[in-house]
Amino acid sequence: LSLVIGPEGSFTEDELRLAREAGGALVSLGPTVLRTETAAAAMLSAVAALRGWW
Repeated sequence: LSLVIGPEGSFTEDELRLAREAGGALVSLGPTVLRTETAAAAMLSAVAALRGWW
């Protein structure tokens, strides 16, 4: 499992295309802009909840 946290202004279309071509599943936490450390904690919490680790 790899998580990629994007820049505040979002990824470029080329970056999104490359991620898809590499087999990445693109997801979003919504329109809210989070600090990098907050985004990482939020993503890990979401993954843990979805996988039933909690």
